[in-house]
Amino acid sequence: MKKIAAATEGVRNKTLFAGVAGLAGFLPTGGLAEDRLYTEAKAAFQKCHPALFPADEFEKTFAGSVEAGRKNPRQIPESLPCGFRLDAAGLWYTLPSKNDEDPPEKIRIGAPLHVRGWTRDKNSEQWGKMLEWNDFDGEAHQWVLPMKLLQG
Repeated sequence: MKKIAAATEGVRNKTLFAGVAGLAGFLPTGGLAEDRLYTEAKAAFQKCHPALFPADEFEKTFAGSVEAGRKNPRQIPESLPCGFRLDAAGLWYTLPSKNDEDPPEKIRIGAPLHVRGWTRDKNSEQWGKMLEWNDFDGEAHQWVLPMKLLQG
């Protein structure tokens, strides 16, 4: 988004297209929400041309870049310990086979966990992350994870 915000008039559409198309590849795999991409790209684009924001220009370029990005789905690289994997169904662990004849056992650890955004408490002081997930019965849940729990 920094490149989009710093783009000059001669290259702003090209910069917007390249930046959004690259990120839009995460849309089909659930790595990024389109409304968040739209909001952040629009704010960055407005910074590069604040005196006269060309709304039609932004909308056309954004739509085209999202379409292009969706054609090249991307996954967020996994950095999980050996034996673990993350997919659309959740977090899995594969137990090593006891012998060559038995297939490895796959155990579902939990449902996919989605971070929906930043939160603040009612006094606008304590930061947190809004988490959403569905349990094994398909029931939706939300919880605010206080950032103080993640700080060591």
